[in-house]
Amino acid sequence: FTISSAPHGDLTFHIKDMGPNTFTGRLFDCASQLDSLLVSVDGPYGLPIDFSGYSTVILVAGGIGVTPIKSIFESLRQSPLPATRVHMLWVVRDGALLHIMEKFLQDLPQGPFSAELYIDNPALPADMVPAGSLPNTTVGRPNFSRALKSVVGLADPSSVLLFVCGPTPVAN
Repeated sequence: FTISSAPHGDLTFHIKDMGPNTFTGRLFDCASQLDSLLVSVDGPYGLPIDFSGYSTVILVAGGIGVTPIKSIFESLRQSPLPATRVHMLWVVRDGALLHIMEKFLQDLPQGPFSAELYIDNPALPADMVPAGSLPNTTVGRPNFSRALKSVVGLADPSSVLLFVCGPTPVAN
């Protein structure tokens, strides 16, 4: 799992229930029966990203891979912004997953922050965004090349940070 909140404030986790008889399924069953839960946290591991050298930050998430993306995005919102543009691109198979981040996505500030949401579900017609969907939601697979070019624009490529968290097809 990943902490999905910014470094300051309440600690938030988003954990995907992978079904019955899995660790996350048993964790969900246990947590849903409790009023509160004491959790021990270990870490952090690795080095934090230094955003000061980048004019453009692009955060790409696939499915539940949005958890570290959300944390980074919120952290950049709360700190003096070295970047002139921060863009999040999130792809999910099931539009219901978008709602775990509904408050976060509805509270997006204007200015240098932006987001694109995609529901890549072959069962949905390409022109049908489900009712109640969040702003900037598109049904279908994103054209990553076009999306990245539109965000990067004329920026110096060496000043652009691309951070990806999700399944291998998203990263490729």
